[in-house]
Amino acid sequence: MAYRNHLQQFIDKFRYNAAKSSEAQSRIKKLEKLPILEPPEDDRAVTFKFPDPDNLSPPILQMQDVTFGYSPDKILLRNCELDVQMDSRIAFCGGNGTALLTVS
Repeated sequence: MAYRNHLQQFIDKFRYNAAKSSEAQSRIKKLEKLPILEPPEDDRAVTFKFPDPDNLSPPILQMQDVTFGYSPDKILLRNCELDVQMDSRIAFCGGNGTALLTVS
């Protein structure tokens, strides 16, 4: 709709201008070829309701003597122990290319 308005403004401004009349005629033809679009209808509001989750019993996650790597020469974790509770905060830190997203 904005494009149609832009073309129409150009046509109205330069239709009778000798230097721009041929360009205005070209835009008139372009405007006539454009389909008339109706504005879309307003979407209905959608509301989701999810039940509250049950409380989890501790520990949330527990690992003992875990070793992880993509190959034997590229071990990311060695003999790792981890105990995660509900109030725990965890950060995986490392340089680029150390597969932190895969671990997390």
